[in-house]
Amino acid sequence: MRRLSMIRIGRHPVLGAIPLIAGVSVFGSLALAVPLSGLYGAFGAGAWSYALAFITLLIVLGGGISVGLAIAYGTVEWDQKRRVARLRGREVPLHSITELWRSMSSSGTATYLTYRFVSEDGASVRVLVAGRPMRGLDPDGLRALADFVAALPAGAGAGAGAGAGDADAASAVGTSELTEHQRAAAVTITDGGGKSRATPAVLLAELATFIDPQRATGASASPPAGAKNADARTPLVVNISPEVG
Repeated sequence: MRRLSMIRIGRHPVLGAIPLIAGVSVFGSLALAVPLSGLYGAFGAGAWSYALAFITLLIVLGGGISVGLAIAYGTVEWDQKRRVARLRGREVPLHSITELWRSMSSSGTATYLTYRFVSEDGASVRVLVAGRPMRGLDPDGLRALADFVAALPAGAGAGAGAGAGDADAASAVGTSELTEHQRAAAVTITDGGGKSRATPAVLLAELATFIDPQRATGASASPPAGAKNADARTPLVVNISPEVG
């Protein structure tokens, strides 16, 4: 019964990325099957050499990508009444979740926004919020995530001092005297991205722009180069869209 009372936030990214994983796997298998087929031919596979090579690569590439995504990302389940959450299968009290991290990664045509929730009990999980080409949460998932974040202790994520990711964001703007919002903004507009500690208020403000895009109207989708321009007014608007289907 306790399991049934848990609210699951979105689906695992692997499920949403099946078409992408299939496409990459098929393309990679077609490209690499020719050299591998020579190995099968040496073992006497004959006319079946290419087909066996293609199938082998399809399984290896598809399985490898899926396992990698399963390790990198997870899902959150939580019970509002009992005030507990399940992070990668480990149940922890909400008040034990004291570290919140916001990460941006950008490389070529791929851009991803993730949140990481860390419990004092040692459990942690990274949630893919939005991205491309691999999609993150759909609108329902974003609203469920916002409800979860709103239920966390107000002081969660504040911490004492900056972590390694905060130091990167701080150096990008030339000072370590940054608010959580400024650190997150610095990460957003810094080439390649990065990570920073965040409070529930910062994450909720960003989630609101995904849930209600009208809040982001007027914000530049292409922030000015150079994180030195980040200040408390810099919007945390990422040039990626939540899943819509």
